[in-house]
Amino acid sequence: MERQTKDVPCRRVRRWAFSLKELLKDAAGREQFFKFLEKEFSAENLKFWDAVQELKCYKKSGMNIWGRMPIVQ
Repeated sequence: MERQTKDVPCRRVRRWAFSLKELLKDAAGREQFFKFLEKEFSAENLKFWDAVQELKCYKKSGMNIWGRMPIVQ
């Protein structure tokens, strides 16, 4: 999350206002949102959301994230 976002076009920023998903899909939007959360002492919320999304991807792919334990459904 260490990219330069000073010159983000206004049109791109306006898209972020449509939904949180639009904001989080955009790398620059995600970076700006993370900076805001850090100021609000809430950055761990985005880290948690990222971890949940990653776990969802593992589940969809059928990968076992717990090592040898079988996936129980």
